[in-house]
Amino acid sequence: MLQNVSYKFAEYISARAVLKQLPGSYKLTELGVLLTEPLTNGIFKRPHEFGSGMRLVNVYDLFQSTSIIENKLDRVPVSENEYKRFNAKKGDIFFCRSSIKPEGVGWSSYLEDEQESCVFECHLIRARVNNQNVIPAYLSNYLRTDLARKYILAHANVTTMATISQGIVESFPVVIPPIEIQSLLVAELNSARDERDRALSEAEKLLETFDSYLLSSLGLALADENTRQSFAVKLGTVRGQRLDPPAYQPLVAKGKIPSVPLVPLESLAAINNHSVDKPDDESLVPYIGLPECDQTEVREVVLRPYKEVKGRSVIRPGDILFARIEPSIFNKKYVLVEDLKGYDYAYTSTEFYVVTPRSGVSNLEYLYAMFFCSFVYAQSKGMTTGSSGRRRLDPSMFRSLKIPAPGIVMQKQIAEEAITRRNRARELRIYAENVWNMARARFEQQLLQGGNS
Repeated sequence: MLQNVSYKFAEYISARAVLKQLPGSYKLTELGVLLTEPLTNGIFKRPHEFGSGMRLVNVYDLFQSTSIIENKLDRVPVSENEYKRFNAKKGDIFFCRSSIKPEGVGWSSYLEDEQESCVFECHLIRARVNNQNVIPAYLSNYLRTDLARKYILAHANVTTMATISQGIVESFPVVIPPIEIQSLLVAELNSARDERDRALSEAEKLLETFDSYLLSSLGLALADENTRQSFAVKLGTVRGQRLDPPAYQPLVAKGKIPSVPLVPLESLAAINNHSVDKPDDESLVPYIGLPECDQTEVREVVLRPYKEVKGRSVIRPGDILFARIEPSIFNKKYVLVEDLKGYDYAYTSTEFYVVTPRSGVSNLEYLYAMFFCSFVYAQSKGMTTGSSGRRRLDPSMFRSLKIPAPGIVMQKQIAEEAITRRNRARELRIYAENVWNMARARFEQQLLQGGNS
């Protein structure tokens, strides 16, 4: 049975300009009242145990979509007793109970479907609610509203790591509309989610099919992946410290000759080649590191004392930043430097190579597109050296990457196609974000004002 709680939450939200008055049919209750069983922390598994067994809901899975995507969950071995204690069922809501970043603590998502048995990881808290009083999809979306997130962050324990206790989760105040209104709110959000996902899928397809376009245009036929565990190489061909098959994977399929020359990257571009006048050690200079960049664009430029960046590479507009260290190199974090936010130059992190196309020899957009091409990516992946988790592409290996080098006219044609696709994909992503943001704002407005503007 739902019950009203004290005015501690009403007092908190009354300052919100969007809140006029909760409709009379709405209830205010604590999350603990909605539970069918006590909150529970999840199962502990060591890294080497991952890979096979039962599906596992992990922290990462809470942040991937509006709900937990079951077919993307990892697997771990689970005993009968472990499953009995840590099972995850359709409609269960999971909270992240600890996070290095404060904004991650208390983040939640729900298991929308359950096609096979699942368990959940120890950094999560499971909330199993009575769906006769609250629809899990409604509650999960409510917990992601700006209002709810501010409440969670206000009650989290933030020191070196942000944490939230079961007690805070259990006492979390929840606005409960009638079931039929919950259903309507969820239906509207689901409709917006479907449209958002459609637009994002179209954007992704534009970029995915571009690789096939590149390979076809350049007459490249990739060699099948070599999965053999035993192999042999000549001593004179050993590259760096790599002695595994990916490092010696043929570039092209046997008997398939590329229709364009393959040349070392350094013949098409200069690497870490810029210089500027050196200021005093205490002078502030523009700087861009990994955190200042999105996946493909410069997000911001910060100022740092010259003494902190002395000796690092310099970038200018028209350069490409190539992330050379795991995981960024495997995530294809390649940044096209179109704008330095008003600066003519900036210093950059040692985790980037600065690539400057050679005038008259290579086209900026063409070269940038080639870094994403599976032909070049396979080489980058195969040439990395070092221990797992911090593998890197050494300078000599990077300079020797084989890049298809058609004439400048063909490069420009490919560049135009790349620009067209990238711009259309960007438009679709912006549209998808707007659709979802408007739906989220509408959800909160209807929730707190009963649909009244």
